[in-house]
Amino acid sequence: MAQPAVHRCLQLGAENEQLLKKLKKLQTKNKELEKDLARIQEEGRQRQLARGYVTNRDVQIQTDTHLWRKGGYSKDLNLEGGSARLLQLYNNLQKRYVKEMKTNQEQSETIRNLTTLPDEHTFNGAIEGSR
Repeated sequence: MAQPAVHRCLQLGAENEQLLKKLKKLQTKNKELEKDLARIQEEGRQRQLARGYVTNRDVQIQTDTHLWRKGGYSKDLNLEGGSARLLQLYNNLQKRYVKEMKTNQEQSETIRNLTTLPDEHTFNGAIEGSR
């Protein structure tokens, strides 16, 4: 049986070293990915548990005016006098707030427009005076 040439042995040895380096890199990458997968799975389990025990509600749902009774949830029930009055006052307050915000915004725009006008006149006057 013929023995391989020395240069061929050196070439195979170098290739073996490169493959070992790649193997180590892939093993570390694999371990990192396994850790990430475990972390993501744990977060998924925690979210699943949170869904079972925690209820989130939108603002609209929190201000819902439906009442609970012994018989269960009923949309058909009328609000009692105090609750209806309180809800009406709250709605009126919200309308006033929106109206005030619009007024304030209009006034701010007017002030901004008026403060830019004297600057333009001063600038135009300075140009005309220099001619």
